[in-house]
Order: sequence, then C-alpha cells, then structure tokens
Amino acid sequence: VSDRAFFAVYDGHGGDRVAKYAGIHLHELLLNSSEYKDGDYHAALKKSFLGLDEKMRDDKQMLNVKSGATAVATLVTRM
Repeated sequence: VSDRAFFAVYDGHGGDRVAKYAGIHLHELLLNSSEYKDGDYHAALKKSFLGLDEKMRDDKQMLNVKSGATAVATLVTRM
C-alpha cells in the first residue's frame, strides 16, 4: 500500500536471534491484522507486538533461546 510505510529497528540483547525473528515476522503480523485493514493502526501495532511474543513462545526453534530484543517501530500514514 503506497500511502503507508512501516519502519523498525531491532536491537538484540544476548544474541541476535530474537531481533532477526522480529525483523522477519512483525511486519507480517501487522499487515495481516484485521485492525490494520480497518485503519485502527494503534490497535494493530499493539496486537502485532503481542502476537510476535506469542508466536515466539509457540515456535519450537525459539524454545531454548536465551536472548531478547528491544524495538523501535513506526507506521507512517498519509493523513
């Protein structure tokens, strides 16, 4: 969608696995959320971050990962 842009920086703590995982999946969760499609971007971002946490907990490849990450993200929209 040309009138919106998502930008994020992920900083790994104790390794890069969680930061890389977030970089692969967070924007997908955002774009696929019903809140995003309905234009409720605040709710969409919140749901996406919470969904990412749940997705990582359910992912067997992330089960024993001891690292973490922090993120700064923004969704720019045309007014």
